[in-house]
Amino acid sequence: MAQKKSIDEIWRELNAKPAPRKSSVPAGIPSIPGTTSAGAAHKLSGAGSSKPAPNLNQVVSEEMASDPMSESVRKTAVSYDPAKAGLSAEDVAAYMAAIQRLVNCLADPDRGTRRQAASNLQTKLVHGDASVPRASPQMLQVLVCGPLLGPLVGMLGDTVEKCRIVAVELLTHAVSRMTDIAPLLPVLMPELLRRMGNLPVVEQAEEIRLGLTHLVAAVLQHKECPTLSAYASDFCTFLCRALEDGYHEIKKSACGCVSTLAQHVPPALLAQHSSKLLAVLVANFGHAHSRVRLAVVEGLDHLVERDAVPAGSIEQVVAPAVRPIAYDRAPAVREAVFLALGRWMGASPAGLGHCGAANGAPGASLSAPQEQHQVRADGCGPHAAHLLPLLLVGGTDPP
Repeated sequence: MAQKKSIDEIWRELNAKPAPRKSSVPAGIPSIPGTTSAGAAHKLSGAGSSKPAPNLNQVVSEEMASDPMSESVRKTAVSYDPAKAGLSAEDVAAYMAAIQRLVNCLADPDRGTRRQAASNLQTKLVHGDASVPRASPQMLQVLVCGPLLGPLVGMLGDTVEKCRIVAVELLTHAVSRMTDIAPLLPVLMPELLRRMGNLPVVEQAEEIRLGLTHLVAAVLQHKECPTLSAYASDFCTFLCRALEDGYHEIKKSACGCVSTLAQHVPPALLAQHSSKLLAVLVANFGHAHSRVRLAVVEGLDHLVERDAVPAGSIEQVVAPAVRPIAYDRAPAVREAVFLALGRWMGASPAGLGHCGAANGAPGASLSAPQEQHQVRADGCGPHAAHLLPLLLVGGTDPP
C-alpha cells in the first residue's frame, strides 16, 4: 500500500522547476522536411542581426520596373536639329530643363513616383502650367524625336497601367502634330510589335491596345514620310493582331488603318505582305456587330481597289468571303458591298461602267472616246466571272 505524501512534500513538488522537454523525435531519425524549430526560426528571421530587413514594396517595384527591353529603349539617345523645326537650341534647352526632373522620375523604382511624374509631364506638354507653357508642334517635333523619344517609348512597357496610358496618349498627341516622323519610326515600331505584334499579345489592357491602334492610325496619316513604306510588313503584322482582338472598337480602328495603309503605301509593295492581313480581315465578316462588318467592307474595298492584294486573292479569298455578306441582314452593309463590287468591276466614281453602259447613263458612256472605252472594257475582264454574279445579287435586293 502506497504511503501518503505530506502536504509539505506535495508543495515542494509543485514549486519545483519542470525538467527540460525532450524532443518527440527519437534519436537517429532525421527531422521532417518543412518543419523548423523555434531556435532555427529565430535565426532565419534575422533577429539579432545588424542588417535591416528589406523593404518588400521597394523590392517589388524594382523587379517590376526592371524590364531589360524597356530599359534599353528608355536609354536610347536620339537628337533632332532644332533648326529644322524653326527653333533655337537655347529655347529647346530651356524647355527641357523645366521638365527634366519629371523625365528622370519616369525611371524611378517607385511605382507611385513614376505614375505621378507621367501625369505631370502630360499636363505640362499638352496643357502647360505656371512654370512651363504648352509645347508647340515645333517643340513637340524636337522633343519627341530627341530627348523624350526614349523615355516615352520605353514607358509603353511600364508595369504601371497609368504610365502606359500616358505614353500612348502623349505619343499620339505628338505624332498627330508633327511634320517629320521618320526619326521616330526606328524606335517606335519595334516596341509596338513587342507590345501587340506577337502571340500571345503582351499588352493586357484593352484600353491601351485601342490606344496603340489609334497611334498607328496617326502614324499612317503621314503619307509624306519617306520611310513609311519600309515598315509595310510591320504594319501588316500589327494590324493582324488588332483585327484578331476581341474588342470590337479595336477591330473598327484597325479596319480604318487598313484603308489608310492601302492608300499611302505603294500597292506592289503592300501586296507582298498583305496575304495574312487579307485573310484576317475577311474573317471578321462573321462578326456580330454590323458596324464592324461595314468597316471590314471599307477596308477590303481600299485594298482591292488599289490592287494591293496578292495575285489570285480575288478568286481564292475575296469572292468566297463576300458571297455570304451580299445577303447580310444590315442594309448598310449590303449597300457597301455592292458599291465595292461595282468599283472592283471598274465602275467610275460618276457611275459609268467599264463594261458598256450598265452602271451609268448611256449617253455619257457613248460620248467617251472609243480607245478609253476599250481600256475600261479590258479592265473588267480578269475578275468578272467571280464578281459579276455577286453584283447581280444587288438587283434582287429589296428597295
